[in-house]
Amino acid sequence: MQTATAQRSAQRVIDLSGWIGHRSVELPTAWARPYDDVVVAFDRYEPTNWQAHLASTDGDVLLAFPWHDNADRILLGARKGDFPIHADEEAWDALEEGWWAWVKADGPHVYLAECDGDMIDRIRRTRKLEHRSPGLVAVGNVEFSWSRVPRVAYNRAWQDAIDTCRAGQPSPLGEWTSGSPGDRKMRLRF
Repeated sequence: MQTATAQRSAQRVIDLSGWIGHRSVELPTAWARPYDDVVVAFDRYEPTNWQAHLASTDGDVLLAFPWHDNADRILLGARKGDFPIHADEEAWDALEEGWWAWVKADGPHVYLAECDGDMIDRIRRTRKLEHRSPGLVAVGNVEFSWSRVPRVAYNRAWQDAIDTCRAGQPSPLGEWTSGSPGDRKMRLRF
């Protein structure tokens, strides 16, 4: 377990203004778990309802999007902005029914953070950071998943997802390996 100190040069600022007042968190980039490749995996939630999840090609879920029903229709353009399909230097964030996510491109990488949105208001000291494990950071005892992917892989994953939805066959398919909320792994079928 590591604790952040005055190491300011290689950090990404996550603005939590609006969620917990006017505060921001500076997460060290070295603590972001790196992934070389990602896909948008589709999970059949109901017979006519797909959910989408950004996952590594090994099935590690980086962003779950648990409240975005009918992902296949959303990705076809019915509602803009629900998914961060274009990562750029302006951060995308969302708070939906207890789920919070943040995405921001920086040079050749895209940084991703996710946590239990109901826990964000419990952050009292944004400078108290802990590196608990690869890709898991605690801010004042609130755990965030923290990942980094190549920008080109990120953009390709979303474009592939849109293309498979246009073809009427959302792919790849993902199935959660367990029902435990702490298990962030999917079995993928390409």
